[in-house]
Amino acid sequence: MPALVVRDDPGTPRAAVGLPATPGRQVLFGESRLNDEMRSGFRIAGGVWLGDSDRLGISGDVFYLGSNSDGARFSSSGDPPLSRPFFNTTTGTADAELVSFPGVLSGSVAASERNTFVGAGGFIQYALRCGGDTCHSWRVDLLAGYRYYGLNDDLRIQEELLATGAGPVPAGTSIIVADRFRTENTFNGGLVGLSGGARYRSWSFDLRVGAAFGSLRRELLIEGITTVQSLGAVPVASRGGLLAQSSNIGSFSSETFTVVPEFGLTVGVRLADGVSLTAGYTFLYMPNTWRAGDQIDQAINPAQIRGVVIPGGRPQPTFASTGTVVNGLNIGLALQY
Repeated sequence: MPALVVRDDPGTPRAAVGLPATPGRQVLFGESRLNDEMRSGFRIAGGVWLGDSDRLGISGDVFYLGSNSDGARFSSSGDPPLSRPFFNTTTGTADAELVSFPGVLSGSVAASERNTFVGAGGFIQYALRCGGDTCHSWRVDLLAGYRYYGLNDDLRIQEELLATGAGPVPAGTSIIVADRFRTENTFNGGLVGLSGGARYRSWSFDLRVGAAFGSLRRELLIEGITTVQSLGAVPVASRGGLLAQSSNIGSFSSETFTVVPEFGLTVGVRLADGVSLTAGYTFLYMPNTWRAGDQIDQAINPAQIRGVVIPGGRPQPTFASTGTVVNGLNIGLALQY
């Protein structure tokens, strides 16, 4: 995530507000990874053996990682100055849009990023090797089936400004500037893998490795709007915010072939007949995903701001892709009958 909201020390000259080399500059939101902390969710898995030999079965699972959001709201009556940094393509230098500055603007800026991750699958399971008449003591199974993953990001930035005096905008004018970047990644494919398990007294150990091969559809939505209301006048809305302009606003999509490896390890202890307490670890890696923060182009032609259309102007959609890693710890109950 690039730097999206910046605070400068009180007394910073207007020409230096938000610039990277300004002493005392502090990034309040961005310039870091977001939403990579632990979160809670659930997984439900089940299956049934076909026949008495327990060599062929069908199984499935579904999981949901609860949505997580990082965000904050920052306000100032003018001092300290708040701003949103960008690169000015007209001057070829770093620049910033004021959110607050003494005698010019008072205002606030709210920024948030929210994401969710879900998955599901259904499989056929066949015993390649096993111990015991019903494969009870140990087994190695071949897995084949279908796998789905869904990863969504939603980044929103909104300014609420009030002109207070010395500036190009008459005092008392209110301005709302809103940008939104949303990405959706949908994977559908076939999975091939191996599943192994062993039982020793009250303990059970299960290992699963596999890879899903299929299509990853990536969708990007960029929206921006600015609403200006002068004293006693009707609000006027125009297309474009700051980072979302006529040159990059719209809906975009792409599909690519992707391989998603996954790994799982579960240890269980029997509490009663058919009931076990389990704990485990899950890992998966989904390459080529579109994430909201990666789609921001901070190079801006200021002449485009507030709805002006300049052919070939900046910002542009980046369509940058990156890999998504998920590590999961789980604890639960297993029922067998």
